[in-house]
Amino acid sequence: MNENYGRRKYSEIIGLMDVLSIFLITYYHAYNYYRYYATVEDPFNQHIMFYMVTFGLTAFAFSSGYKLFFNHEYELGDKKFLTNYLKKRIGRLYFPYISYLSFTLIFVYIFFNIFSFQILREIYPFLGFPPMDIGSIIKILTLGIFPLAGHLWFLFVILIITMIVLVVLYLSNGKVLFFVIFPALFFYFTLNIHYMQSYEILTEIPYYVALYAIIFLFGSYIAHLQESNEILFDAIVLILSVSFILSLCIIEFFPSIFSFLLNTYLKQILINPFFLWGMTYPLFLLLIFNILYKFNLLPIRLARIKIYTLIIYIFQYPFIIPISAWVCSKFALLNGDPLIKLIPFIVTLLTFILCIAIHFSMKQLRINRLFE
Repeated sequence: MNENYGRRKYSEIIGLMDVLSIFLITYYHAYNYYRYYATVEDPFNQHIMFYMVTFGLTAFAFSSGYKLFFNHEYELGDKKFLTNYLKKRIGRLYFPYISYLSFTLIFVYIFFNIFSFQILREIYPFLGFPPMDIGSIIKILTLGIFPLAGHLWFLFVILIITMIVLVVLYLSNGKVLFFVIFPALFFYFTLNIHYMQSYEILTEIPYYVALYAIIFLFGSYIAHLQESNEILFDAIVLILSVSFILSLCIIEFFPSIFSFLLNTYLKQILINPFFLWGMTYPLFLLLIFNILYKFNLLPIRLARIKIYTLIIYIFQYPFIIPISAWVCSKFALLNGDPLIKLIPFIVTLLTFILCIAIHFSMKQLRINRLFE
C-alpha cells in the first residue's frame, strides 16, 4: 500500500512539474510577443523572464530522464523492450516535429507568398518564407534548425538525448548509463567555450544536447536512487534544494558576488544558470511539492494537463501566441487598459485553452496522431 502510495504521489508530483514547466515556457514566449506589440516598459516581467525559461527547460529535461527510470527501470535490461520503446519515442517526438514543420511551411507559403494579407504582415513583421535549398532542408531534418518554428529545437534535443540513452542501455546496462554523464560533462565544457566565443549554429545543437543530457541523466539517477537508497535520495534532495535557494538569493540580493564569480570562462561554465539550476531547481520542486502533498495543499488536479504538454508546446508558435498577443495588446492599447501588464498571463491561459481545444478537434477528425 505504502509503495503504491509513494509511486502515485511522485507520479502526480512529476506530472505537476511538467505542467508548471510548460506554463513557464509558454509565459516566456507570450511575454516576448507582448513586449513587441504593446511597446510598454515592464521591468517586473523583464526581470523574471530569464528565470522562466531556465526553470521551464531544465525541469522538462530532468523530468524526461526521471520518468524513464521511474516508469521503466525494471524493463531497461530487456532489449526487445528498448527496441520498441525507441520506436515509440521516435514516433512520439520526431513525427510531430516533421508534421508540424510541414503544416507551418504550408501556412506561411499560402498566406505570405500567395495572399500576402496586410494583417499578417502586422502580426508577423519579421517572419517570411525561408530559403528551401538542399542545405536548409538537411538542417531542418537533422539539426532541428527551423526559423519558422524555432521553439522546436528543444523537442529535437530531447529526442537526440533519448536515442543516445536508449542505445547505451541496449549495448550495456542501466548502471553503465550513469557514467555517460562524464563524457557529457566533457563535451559540455568543451562546446561551452567554443559556443560562447563563436555562437555558431552548428555548435549550438551539440552544446544543448550535452547540457540537457547531463540534466536528463541526473533525473534518471535521482529516480533510480529514490527506489534503491531512500536515505541518500532525501539527503541529496535537501542539500541541492538549499543550494538552489542560496544561489537564487546571491543572484537576486548580492549580484556583485555573482559577477565576481563569473570572471573566468571556467567559472562561467560551472555557474551557468542552466547547468547550476538544472541540477538543483527540479529537486527544490520535488521537496516543496512533497511537503505540499503531505498537507493536501498541492493542486493535483492540474497534473491532468500533463497529457497535453506536447500539444501545447508544439502549437503555441508561430500561430496561437503571436495572434493572441497581437489581439490582446491592440485591445488593451485602444482602451488604455491599466491591466495591460497582465497580457502575458492572459495569453498563456488562452494558449493552454486553445491548444487543448485543438487537440480535441483533431481527435474528432482523427488526425491527432500526426502531432502526438
